[in-house]
Amino acid sequence: RRLETDAWEHSARAVAETPGLKWNPLFIYGDAGLGKTHLCQAIGHEIHLRSPSMRITFASAERFMNEFISSLGSHSMEEFRHRYRETDVLLIDDIQFFGGKDRTQDEFFFTFEALYEARKQIVLTSDRKPADIQDLTDRLKTRFEQGMIADIVMPDLETKIAILHKKAVTDAIALPDDAALVLAQAIRSNVRELEGVLLRVAAIASLSGVPITVDLARQTLATLKRQTAESISVESVQKAVATYYDVKVSEIRGPKRDKRISLPRQVAMYLARRLTAASYPDLGQRFGVDLAHLGGGQRGQGLTVTTQHGRHRTQHARALFE
Repeated sequence: RRLETDAWEHSARAVAETPGLKWNPLFIYGDAGLGKTHLCQAIGHEIHLRSPSMRITFASAERFMNEFISSLGSHSMEEFRHRYRETDVLLIDDIQFFGGKDRTQDEFFFTFEALYEARKQIVLTSDRKPADIQDLTDRLKTRFEQGMIADIVMPDLETKIAILHKKAVTDAIALPDDAALVLAQAIRSNVRELEGVLLRVAAIASLSGVPITVDLARQTLATLKRQTAESISVESVQKAVATYYDVKVSEIRGPKRDKRISLPRQVAMYLARRLTAASYPDLGQRFGVDLAHLGGGQRGQGLTVTTQHGRHRTQHARALFE
């Protein structure tokens, strides 16, 4: 079952109140900076407050893999399995890291099975839903999808304003409502960036000896946008688009012309032309295509994304740089 965005907090609360009895596993996914790790840790903290005797294990997927490899080398698999299979609550962060790690996936599958059969709670976080995790075995995808899938997206405008005011109170920042509105409207990527912009505005105000105002917020945002534009390279565009479409950078740069790659490559070339100073011949060389016949006109004019679906996906990919 997939949980709608506006109700994911109810699933987290239900898991914290009755671990192992409802929505197991709880699979939380969303873009970076939206609070997946904090939510996962908060679930563990709430369970501990309610049931101090419960054994709670939190680890990143990378840590799980590293400990697994170390245990193999030191012949201490019994200790490793006791840590992860004899717990009451297992919280694993960034589970997409398991993609392509076959032996780690095998070990985690049996860990998952042992906990699930014992009605122990499992909570997983990822930057994408189970079906979209590349090189993840079907049996793990099936297990991850059998519970509750909670999709976390960027909060709405009112929630972003509330987040800014809460951060301002925590950090003793005098934040006017109108300045908070300007910041909340401008940041569309993630909560981490939203809070980071607030701290930058506050730092500038403090160093300048002036209060935070709408004008100061707009000036700071304009500076950040200019600095971001100057730091964008063709390589960073290729990496961002590859991540967004879940393909390899080498595929975008390579000679493949199949349908799965053509749209990501088209979007990447369009964004690279719009957002960087690269010329058409330079882009052609970096993408393995001939663009020498294009030139002049406005930036990006000769490169287009022709389908409505493609234009929609381009807008989302471009938001990565805004």
